[in-house]
Amino acid sequence: MDNKQSGEFMGLTKQALGVLRVTAGIQCLAVLALSLLLFKLPIRPVFSVLMILVILILCLVYFFKITEFRHRRYKYRISDDRIDIIEGVFFVSHTIVPVDRIHQVEIAFDPIDARFGVAKVIVTTAGSRAVFRFLEKERADAVAEKLNKMIKERLAAAQKGEGTGEGDV
Repeated sequence: MDNKQSGEFMGLTKQALGVLRVTAGIQCLAVLALSLLLFKLPIRPVFSVLMILVILILCLVYFFKITEFRHRRYKYRISDDRIDIIEGVFFVSHTIVPVDRIHQVEIAFDPIDARFGVAKVIVTTAGSRAVFRFLEKERADAVAEKLNKMIKERLAAAQKGEGTGEGDV
């Protein structure tokens, strides 16, 4: 592995698992509340109860197992020339954004994120976005600062005529 791609993938903290579980809990409560509408359908109440029990079991699996798996699967890395974000449960996505293409770096958080002390770092390029999710607030600030520093260094190098390193081997 060359120097440009060196760097270990970073995982998430326990705070991130808390955010995932609270979000999953809200989603499960909404699904369970909607499932109560099954009693309004012209079917036997026994079938409605069985269907609600199945939904409840699925919600419990989602709340305890899927959120934990999602927490373990999420990884990110910032190297000299790109950022990598790997996430997903059933469908895994690997987002790669070249540092040369970054236009904007933003830190954002919603009320649940604020409660757990985490934030998102949103990286915008000309054609896409990449989001570092569930980072501790301090870590999110450090990631945004590092990316901004890398962008400034590349712009300064380009202005001096040194190039951006895209053709370097």
